[in-house]
Amino acid sequence: MACFSKVFLCGLVVATAAVGSADERTGLQQPKRKEWFGDYAKHKYAELNKKLDGQLDPIFKWLPGSMELRVEISGTLRGEEPETKLPDAYKALVIATIGDAMTGGIVESLFAKSLLESTPPQVVVDAVVPELERSPLIANVLTDEGFTAARRRMQGGPTVREVPYEPDFQYYAAYLWRNRERPMPLLLIGYMFRTSPTKALQAMLSGETGFGYPPRPAHIVEPHAAEHRRLLLADQILNDVVWHWEFKFEVAPEQLGKAKQLLQELSKHDKWWVRLYVAEIVQQHSDFQLADVLERLKSDDHELVRKAASRKTE
Repeated sequence: MACFSKVFLCGLVVATAAVGSADERTGLQQPKRKEWFGDYAKHKYAELNKKLDGQLDPIFKWLPGSMELRVEISGTLRGEEPETKLPDAYKALVIATIGDAMTGGIVESLFAKSLLESTPPQVVVDAVVPELERSPLIANVLTDEGFTAARRRMQGGPTVREVPYEPDFQYYAAYLWRNRERPMPLLLIGYMFRTSPTKALQAMLSGETGFGYPPRPAHIVEPHAAEHRRLLLADQILNDVVWHWEFKFEVAPEQLGKAKQLLQELSKHDKWWVRLYVAEIVQQHSDFQLADVLERLKSDDHELVRKAASRKTE
């Protein structure tokens, strides 16, 4: 087995490098790359495929990044029933691949990158999020540099870390909406608010009642619409103050006073994730000078709020 791995590693790296340059010029050698990765997947994930009763067989033939795979997954997202029961089998492969990329070497990383680039972000989110609370290894997707490609894919960005992008939480919001009757994924929610309180707030509003885009049934959205609009307006007012600070503009006393009043009010909101939003805003922007708010939130009923309010900042 070790001998096979070494030979395969050398061959895969050489073939991948050659194909990469050829693809840039002509694209004619894509089938060779497909062959290499398909053979690797069949060998690496033979046991997983056995447990799944061979459901990965067609996926191995399609790897990597073929149009057939994209069409099959897209059909699944539209609610069509694929003959191969692709969703669960494919999600299992995604999880196994991400875990192996973290603990393995260059071959595992190359394969994971290729698979993720072939996979719609929503499919990656649907595969990864349920595992965050179950697997400490997969939970590293949210923080570890080794999982940058997976994290970027989940947020709709390029897997290449050198390419700048703005994280997009729409796929998290869609997951929250579809799973709104289940326990909330707390690790994911905490990560979202640390990363971008504004986008996290929008995602939670969308995930709770579908407020925003795409439109949801009126009987679900309308009872919450007024409160959601109030929260979005408050966020806009707070962001305007932060924008002035970031670009070295003076903030009018009445503007800052209004913002601080909003934070005081929202820190007592009945939704714990609104209080989490306040904790992160105040933590990340100390110029609001609301130490009393943080002190009160350190004793909040919800663990995530307490952790955010108690976090040491530089």
